[in-house]
Amino acid sequence: MKALYIVFLLLPIAVFGQKFVIKEKLNMEVLGTSNLHDWEMISHTGVGEATIILSNGKLKNIESLVFKLNTESLKSGKSTMDEICYKAMKTDKHKTISFVLKEVKSISNSDNKYKIIAAGNLTIAGTTKYQTLTVTADFSSKRIVFTGLHNIKMTDFNVKPPTALFGTIRTGDDLNIKFEVIYTDAESLALMNIPD
Repeated sequence: MKALYIVFLLLPIAVFGQKFVIKEKLNMEVLGTSNLHDWEMISHTGVGEATIILSNGKLKNIESLVFKLNTESLKSGKSTMDEICYKAMKTDKHKTISFVLKEVKSISNSDNKYKIIAAGNLTIAGTTKYQTLTVTADFSSKRIVFTGLHNIKMTDFNVKPPTALFGTIRTGDDLNIKFEVIYTDAESLALMNIPD
């Protein structure tokens, strides 16, 4: 009886990992500058998987997370601009941009809206750099919406800032990556007969 009582005491604080995957349209914006005007490239597709640690319906930790984006899914609305950027990012050899989580440094919660500081390997154009990101996560039992804004320099990833018109148009080295990515509970997808 005593052992059974202990089990019941532990049940409210049970902690478990739950698999989440990307199945919904996402929003990924790469925002840059040039000596002529600002520019942007946008993608709405990507793949990813995460194992989320939950306790009493709350997000406690992220055990693992992977995100991958086909670089050529980024579009500026101008084919010439796209081709110049794809060449700079060496998409003939390196097809994807990816992020692999390595460490969650902190998580704070307010009404199931979480501020997460996490670090991992960001790979662009075949070069991988360890990056720390600050992300907002809006969590429900079936989905997590991650949003954030992260600044990088192209040259940190061995990408030469693109130029056009014989060098008269020059892009800046700094890029802002703005994102909204939705991870959905894989078990709920299975119940709806949606393959993960």
